Amino acid sequence: MDRLLELLGPAVQFVYTCWDRIVLNGYLERLQRPENVVYFFHDIVGVACIEPAVLELRTKMYNAWVRRITDELGIPVLAAPPKGVRKEDFVQPFYRLYRRLKGAEGIACVLTSMEQGRIFVSYTPRFSPPSGDPHYRLIKACRKQFLHYYWYRATRSRVITERR
Repeated sequence: MDRLLELLGPAVQFVYTCWDRIVLNGYLERLQRPENVVYFFHDIVGVACIEPAVLELRTKMYNAWVRRITDELGIPVLAAPPKGVRKEDFVQPFYRLYRRLKGAEGIACVLTSMEQGRIFVSYTPRFSPPSGDPHYRLIKACRKQFLHYYWYRATRSRVITERR
């Protein structure tokens, strides 16, 4: 984080509270288009037919990874605060737990929240494709609710989620 501020300096003209969307859209940009999702599952993962169960399994694997990492490191996972309470204010007491990191950088806590966002769905087309393949599926981007994780990270000098 300090290195990013050092490199960008005065060119950065925004206020941040969480870096999640920048990281996801920055590093996974190629997975933002349906054809790239198909390529990823067919050629990288080795899945012949991208059925809803395939996408659901990927989600379950990620959720299990989050739970395993947070359990191993003793990071609290909490439901997001009720409306009207700022997330940053809600997690402030958890930075006291930051002492367990012994001055190193680390995650103070994780909040979960059901939020609407852009995801991909797999569905059977209304009409059979010219190939006649009964397993043919279409991948489409749409907006739906999903479980969103907010990772609140602390550094030696400050809390990443504080407003500037």
